[in-house]
Amino acid sequence: MVAQSQDSDQSALETAQTVVNSYWRAVDERNYTAAYEILSSSYKAQVTFEQFSKQLSETVAHASGVQFKDGTQLADGTIRLAVQVSIELGAVPGSYNRGNNVRFFILVEESGVWRIAVIATSP
Repeated sequence: MVAQSQDSDQSALETAQTVVNSYWRAVDERNYTAAYEILSSSYKAQVTFEQFSKQLSETVAHASGVQFKDGTQLADGTIRLAVQVSIELGAVPGSYNRGNNVRFFILVEESGVWRIAVIATSP
């Protein structure tokens, strides 16, 4: 039973990493519709697509070099990932620095699909 649980946890972590990679790829390609679709319903309830796309288009020119620093499935079933990404800044100052940035993601499963619920600068 423990081996199955560890396999399940590992599979969920790998899926969560794929989701975060897809998010950053969409941001880099300026495909804000695809990036927004990866967000959880609770995240979308706090920020409209227009706000989301405006902020990213102004503050991030490119995103690349995604590296996963840490990942764990929490007791409530959510997944926490520490992610480093290289950012080329946009025209408007924002919460990103030029070069490597670390962000902390919380992912939740909604209807069998992992989605990003939180993107934060600290755990």
